[in-house]
Amino acid sequence: MVRTKLTPGTTFTEISGFLANLELYKEYNIQDLVNTILQITNLKFKTLDGILPAIPYDSQTETELLEDLWVCMTYQRKIRLRKIVDKILAQGGFDKDAAGHIDIAVRPKNIGGRKVVWDGFRRCLKAGICGLDRICYSKTQHPMNFSLKECIEKEAKLYKIRNAEMEKLKPEEIFKSEIAYKDPIALKTLELMKDCELSVEGLNPNGIELGAIVIFRKHFNNIAPDKFITSSSILRKAFFSDTVITGYLFVSLANLLDLNVKVDSSWDEEDILESFKNWIKIQDNCKQSNITRDGFRNTDVITYLIASRILNDTDGLLEKCKENLNKIQLETIEELSA
Repeated sequence: MVRTKLTPGTTFTEISGFLANLELYKEYNIQDLVNTILQITNLKFKTLDGILPAIPYDSQTETELLEDLWVCMTYQRKIRLRKIVDKILAQGGFDKDAAGHIDIAVRPKNIGGRKVVWDGFRRCLKAGICGLDRICYSKTQHPMNFSLKECIEKEAKLYKIRNAEMEKLKPEEIFKSEIAYKDPIALKTLELMKDCELSVEGLNPNGIELGAIVIFRKHFNNIAPDKFITSSSILRKAFFSDTVITGYLFVSLANLLDLNVKVDSSWDEEDILESFKNWIKIQDNCKQSNITRDGFRNTDVITYLIASRILNDTDGLLEKCKENLNKIQLETIEELSA
């Protein structure tokens, strides 16, 4: 059976770019993805030159054809083709014994009966790149009364448990899988993120990417939601050309806005935005990290730096920020500012 090639590109850059941006809520056939990779010019005869072809499985081993397997990008990590190729080179090819089996979930026939790889997606790609058309598997059968939504949620939860325990996933990838299986706290976090017009792992297509989601999740319940929304609004306007909003700056500014209410100072959103714009104008090649780099990944310190360096506050807000710092932190800030 001849499978589809998903993109007309033939260069490594074109194909890797396409694979890194597969549609979030779509399912792809594994063999289609392998064929797409194999259309890269000189992949086998130059990049992977000298790699021995993978040894086929014997007839006694239960295997599934790659053309019968699918992957659901709702909960899977993005494909980083360079890393996959580098691993093949480092390992000298695909060792089926070392790879072990992949895990598939078989969906009910009334919703298509697809065999979906919930763990081992990259091993499938490596096997296909190295010449195999099938792979060894372990199978989970979804209950026959499961809907498509229930199947995806179950697969996502299995994926998260397996990979999070093995510490393979980034915080953003764990969050994505939690959304897929409807974790209530993750869903609430995503709702606020959307209100802030921010995104993680493509979960809000209309939002700007948020860096360091772990710090946002840490402070999610400690700061009023409207302060996060205002913080995002200010930063997106001040750093309008940036494609990522730094998590530490986002949370620290929200913290500052929260403290601002407690001291009843005269600062409002427009005043703070104007201060950011004026500060940016006098910086040389200004970046968000110009604010956060002296904060030592501490939101209380960064909050203080915003109040002192950007707002130049004399209305009680700076003193309020100071209350959350210890003597060593204050002395370090003074040294850096000298």
